[in-house]
Amino acid sequence: MTIETDIYDVLQPIIGGTLIWMDQNAPRPELPYTAMKRSARRRVHKDRYSDVDDAGIQTVAGDREFTLSIQRYQAYGPDSVMKALEDVVDKLQLRTNIDALLAKGLAAFDTAPVLDISALLDKTQIEKRANVDVFFRYRSKLTDNVGLIETVNVTGTDDGVGSPVYTIVATV
Repeated sequence: MTIETDIYDVLQPIIGGTLIWMDQNAPRPELPYTAMKRSARRRVHKDRYSDVDDAGIQTVAGDREFTLSIQRYQAYGPDSVMKALEDVVDKLQLRTNIDALLAKGLAAFDTAPVLDISALLDKTQIEKRANVDVFFRYRSKLTDNVGLIETVNVTGTDDGVGSPVYTIVATV
């Protein structure tokens, strides 16, 4: 599975209703709906390198994080567009939702404040919008076949006068 698929599978029941990914070059669904967009991932601190095993394989693991922007769109009316996203933020703190994310290898470790980003579509029509950023982390784990050095031949002399030439051969 991809990160996008995993996020969608967990967040769709939390958000409810129509949930789409932004920038899909498709017609907008009917209001109300919610849209998500994932930012580029960032490396957190340095990766950790394991010792090379007997087959010449090294494991490289590190933490990655990204921001998921969630926007709610609805028609102007008495319902609070911000309340829908505030509920999502609260539900992300429930143990069952934390466990569902952890089962996918994801952790939602922080959220930004919910912002009202309502916009005037034309001179008379306001579209109610709200946005919240959710910060996620996951573990990246790669393997690298660095190989093994089986034989080393080293030839050298020291700085002494009349010193012999030393040859060392090491075989694994």
